[in-house]
Amino acid sequence: MSAGAGEVLVNSIDRDGTMSGYDLALIKSVVARVTIPVIGCGGAGHYNHLKAAFLETGASALACGSLFNFGDNNPIRAKAFLTNYGIPFKVI
Repeated sequence: MSAGAGEVLVNSIDRDGTMSGYDLALIKSVVARVTIPVIGCGGAGHYNHLKAAFLETGASALACGSLFNFGDNNPIRAKAFLTNYGIPFKVI
């Protein structure tokens, strides 16, 4: 890609660290306006927040900080949960 962004990270500062869920309207709005991948950030508190963000916004990826630092959650469990809802993941 020449002189352009490869992806956009959109962080809802109002929700960051609150574990109250992503700002779905904000993420959806950005996804609708750009042609590159969008990473949603700010607000994940449980796996259902991830599910809602993927299914309702069209985000390519989601960032999770507090979700994995304050509780018994981890990326492997999150992927297993989301896989049950047909949300695909890149194999690394």
